[in-house]
Amino acid sequence: MRKKYLLCLVSTLLLLSSFVSAQSLDGDWSVDYVTSDSPDSLNSVGYNVISVASLGDENSFVALANRGSANSFYLVAYRNAGKNSGRLGTYPYSETDLKTKWINLFDQEFLYDANDLAAKGNLIYVPNNDSVSNSILVFEVKDDSIYSHPQRYKVNSYIWAIDVDANGRVYVTKTGDTTKAGSVLILESPDVTPKWASNGNSGKILQEIVLPDKGSLRGVTVNSDGTVLYVSNWDQNKVYCYVGDPVSGYSLYDGFNFAVDSEFAATDGPLQVGPFGIQLMNTKNLLFVTHDADFKGGAGSGYSYGRIYVANPNTGELLDTVDAAAWNLKIEGQYDNHNSENNASGYTSTFAVDFDDNFNL
Repeated sequence: MRKKYLLCLVSTLLLLSSFVSAQSLDGDWSVDYVTSDSPDSLNSVGYNVISVASLGDENSFVALANRGSANSFYLVAYRNAGKNSGRLGTYPYSETDLKTKWINLFDQEFLYDANDLAAKGNLIYVPNNDSVSNSILVFEVKDDSIYSHPQRYKVNSYIWAIDVDANGRVYVTKTGDTTKAGSVLILESPDVTPKWASNGNSGKILQEIVLPDKGSLRGVTVNSDGTVLYVSNWDQNKVYCYVGDPVSGYSLYDGFNFAVDSEFAATDGPLQVGPFGIQLMNTKNLLFVTHDADFKGGAGSGYSYGRIYVANPNTGELLDTVDAAAWNLKIEGQYDNHNSENNASGYTSTFAVDFDDNFNL
């Protein structure tokens, strides 16, 4: 099983110059806490966490559980989280057919095959792939739980990654695969006329960027005003940088080159790895790239790799590595175990990353 733990990591960031320059990193990353996960825990998620979105405040976030073999896809919110506290609401542990339902009057849709989420304030945007349509669903985190927000946009194509800029514009990937190129769809803010409605049939597409290569697009992130955009392609082991703006369009920036090995020498043979979720830390001008195998577990393969790269967003140059697998091995002596002290994750699968206003990762 590969699942279920959320790690909070901390480090020290040292400012070098202005926004256009990337920061340096001073000090080592370390685990501040890991959310407890067991049937009797008040903090457990219960199934695999594939993505997480910070609500801004320290240790407040939403986790997206995704366990296809159990047909379970649901959201879990935390406020002021710690090792054993902070979860909002009550959830059964490892429940089959557990799905968060988005509902507004007679409109409803269940989460299914959702892989990512993004937050703007207390609103949560989820690219959903149910059996009827492929919609971006909007939820709201309140004091006690997560509730439906009466906005939805039907994309009608398989969607994976999502981000929202400071103006509320929504960026979502139509993923692509080994036979076709994916694209990034840019939508006007749900609150700008024509506003998103619960039927999913209103809203405005500003741009669609078709990627130059075939492959599965599993991460997208933008700067505050949407003038710089990054998208990850797992199959090609690439992160692309686009510059422009959501209204007049974008061009591919060839001065950006994120280059890391695409093959890992696992104990049971070569293992293909690539970028999943990506996130731009606007204030510090750092790009975080989660990098992992394609849902492969086991101490000899996927779990021995999981890591997050920190890159210069202007050039793609690697600045640092958050090596979750090495941390687990150091603490546990193995890659896929979890101790009672809540300072090592259960499984080193790094599929998503986000940070709070204090730059905790």
